Amino acid sequence: MTLSEELTWRGFVNQTTYPDISVLDKDPITFYWGVDPSAKSMTVGNFALAMMVLHFVRHGHKPILLVGGATGLIGDPDGKATERDLKTAEELQEYIEGIRNQYKSIFKDYDFELVDNYDWFKDIGYMEFL
Repeated sequence: MTLSEELTWRGFVNQTTYPDISVLDKDPITFYWGVDPSAKSMTVGNFALAMMVLHFVRHGHKPILLVGGATGLIGDPDGKATERDLKTAEELQEYIEGIRNQYKSIFKDYDFELVDNYDWFKDIGYMEFL
């Protein structure tokens, strides 16, 4: 079964930008997917998406797995009525490690890169960002 067939069969495909997702069956791609560390472990929704990523990996694609250390510090606009509770640095580090460990467990038999978006943003000043 091809990746596009498997994703469709498993119900991962509903609405797409590109009507023909069979492009996923051609050359391997490198892609990223990430989780913000808002708890010690992934949510059920995060885990379902991790399973989709695993299907990509099993079909030869390479994931860059992201832990959102920067977005975990400041929150993420998601349309909710309340803002995310800010965590202490210690709590956030514990959550980041928990998610990293889950990534390592889920994808242990496959090649992947693990990154933290905090590393991208930590040295950017306010004026430079604007």
